[in-house]
Amino acid sequence: MIAGTYLGSALLTALLGAFLLGEGLTTWSFMAFVMAIFFVASAGASSAYLTVSEIFPMETRALSIAFFYAVGTAAGGIVGPLLFGHLINTGEQSAVAIGFFVGAVVMAIGGVAELLFGVKAEQKQLEQIAEPLTAEGDVEEGEPREPAAPKRPLSRRERFRPGPGPLAASRGMSVTGPHPDVPLDREVEAIAQALDDRGSANRRELRRRVGARYWGPGRFSAALHQAIAEGRAKRLPRGQVAPGDRESQRPPGAIV
Repeated sequence: MIAGTYLGSALLTALLGAFLLGEGLTTWSFMAFVMAIFFVASAGASSAYLTVSEIFPMETRALSIAFFYAVGTAAGGIVGPLLFGHLINTGEQSAVAIGFFVGAVVMAIGGVAELLFGVKAEQKQLEQIAEPLTAEGDVEEGEPREPAAPKRPLSRRERFRPGPGPLAASRGMSVTGPHPDVPLDREVEAIAQALDDRGSANRRELRRRVGARYWGPGRFSAALHQAIAEGRAKRLPRGQVAPGDRESQRPPGAIV
């Protein structure tokens, strides 16, 4: 969609410049060309701004779309009036046609850049396109991440001190781990069920299956470690995790 709208608007703009060189346009035909160009180009610009925000992590998504919108609007809003004002001041249609050819080239470059570097984001969750900065990263194979120790209660003075809070989950700031008293039975059951239903997977794929990004920092590693300890899951070479042997969990004399 982005490449089609950018290249389509570039083609219409180039046609408008060509008609201006031939001096075969009337006022109404010129307005029809301009409205058609803006109709196609506005759809491309809107989709491009949204795509720019999707390829950044959710914590910086608002900043990225604001930055690109500001830069693009500033460039077009400053260069466009200056260039076309100077060309119109010449009083020659051929000079104005040069401005439209320049715009066509710029739009064509945007369409080609989308074809070469565009991110295929259709039918994907935003977290699959750009992983959040606060998402739990992978650890070394066979070594679950240790949860951080709970912090002491803050005093009244510390609680109202300016600056980021103790649970600030930005890159470069520490993140509090799960409280050791919180049970992980539900998370362990989700991991075991996902492995039983869909087979073995690596840590990243398993995290995606169970939706571990919503569990909180450190809970997936702790739950996976507990599931392996209970025999609900087992490690395989190359970082794979497979369903556990449920036979070993049955007490002697249990009815199958």
